Amino acid sequence: MHISESDRSLRAVARRARSLTVLVLALAGVGAVACTESVPPTPITSLRIAPPQDSFYVGRTTATVPFAVTLFDANNTEIRDGRPITYTSSVPDVFTVDSKTGLLTGKTLGAGVFRATVDGKFIEAGVRIIYAVDRVQLNTGDFSLNIGTTRQLVPNLVAANGTAISGRFINYQSSNPNVASVSTNGLVTAVAEGTATLTAISEQKTASVVVTVTREAVASIQLTPPVAQLMRIGNQLQVTAQPRSAANLPLTGRTITWFTNNPQVATVSAQGLVTAVGVGNASITAECEGRTASLAITVTLIPVASVTFTQTTDTLVPNDQKQYNPVVRDTAGNVITSLLGRTTAYTPSNSLIIATAPAAAGVIVSAQNSVGIATVTATVDNVTTAVPLTIQVAQIGQVTLSPATATVPIGQTVNLTLSIKDADGNPLTVNRPIISYTSNATAVATVPANGGQVVTVTARATGTAVITAVINGTPASTTITVP
Repeated sequence: MHISESDRSLRAVARRARSLTVLVLALAGVGAVACTESVPPTPITSLRIAPPQDSFYVGRTTATVPFAVTLFDANNTEIRDGRPITYTSSVPDVFTVDSKTGLLTGKTLGAGVFRATVDGKFIEAGVRIIYAVDRVQLNTGDFSLNIGTTRQLVPNLVAANGTAISGRFINYQSSNPNVASVSTNGLVTAVAEGTATLTAISEQKTASVVVTVTREAVASIQLTPPVAQLMRIGNQLQVTAQPRSAANLPLTGRTITWFTNNPQVATVSAQGLVTAVGVGNASITAECEGRTASLAITVTLIPVASVTFTQTTDTLVPNDQKQYNPVVRDTAGNVITSLLGRTTAYTPSNSLIIATAPAAAGVIVSAQNSVGIATVTATVDNVTTAVPLTIQVAQIGQVTLSPATATVPIGQTVNLTLSIKDADGNPLTVNRPIISYTSNATAVATVPANGGQVVTVTARATGTAVITAVINGTPASTTITVP
């Protein structure tokens, strides 16, 4: 390619223009620099370092500067202009500090001062170089405890070189606190049967043991009262049983089962309450986990002081009967509730009545088919009633069945009431089903064969039936219509 002379001339001019421009710009810059005055940095009035002291491990270097240094001016305003800080160690043999970054490296056990210097001012923090925990050792292997007992865990902290370490924080954990709990000081408490893993933790190093919690065996049972007891019939005695260990210490949370060898003399509840029910001897036994203890009981009678009837007069119809219970009191004035084991007798004054003593310790008086007056005398342990029971056997004068007529739909019922009066028109009552009832048309209406003064009639089919009640030969009737 060919280049003309004129082209060369134009290019030379352009080069000179560019050189002139560069020169002008350079001169302008020099002038600008010459016209700008430098501003001095804000004076530092105080320094602050945090934390004021700390501990670091032998053989390890911190990831960042371990202490934060803050600069303040005279107004206590923080200075954040990024001016350089120089870091030093007072004991480089114990720990070193990178002068620019502040990174700290532990060399050996010891203590010293970490210093930060800036603009001729400095501030310091305390440094301790310690061994890191390499392993945790416990003073025991797996062990067993009885419920309610304790055991102290003692951990030993060891460095990598075998040196014992003290003064470090140790955290304790239990895998099952409901079985065995562990306090912040390492005291283990057995709570319930089972197993739990106990762990001691320090600086992420752990040691664990397994504790098995069992119930301490019952060695004996202590009864209160401890000696044989004399009781009166009807009285009660609370007996308590305390299971004890081989060391004769009380055991809690155990189940006690109670027995009596003679329930006709003394009974015992599930809670150990003994009740005297008959004259004689009995043995009350408490059993717990194969161990037993027994208490001898002798039951005697309380002397009788008085025998009375609460109802001293009554009226019966022939062939009826009723029970009367006497009130028997002891010498202290207390009511004797049971007459078992005592000699009782009920004596009628004549043959109008028969007196028999039931198991309930009262007397059943049966009126015979004659009218008149008789008395019953009660005797308990040779103590006789001062006022006997007077019974009048009344003559039945009138009976009526009401309603006299009734209309009862098929399948429905109606109640009939028999009114009984003596010859003087006084109402009489019966105490048992001694009234006979009949229906003259059982296909129409039915009635029970025997009943009291109220009886139920059932309508069966359409028609008319006469219901008749008879007591001691005296009848009364009602007509039932079934539509």
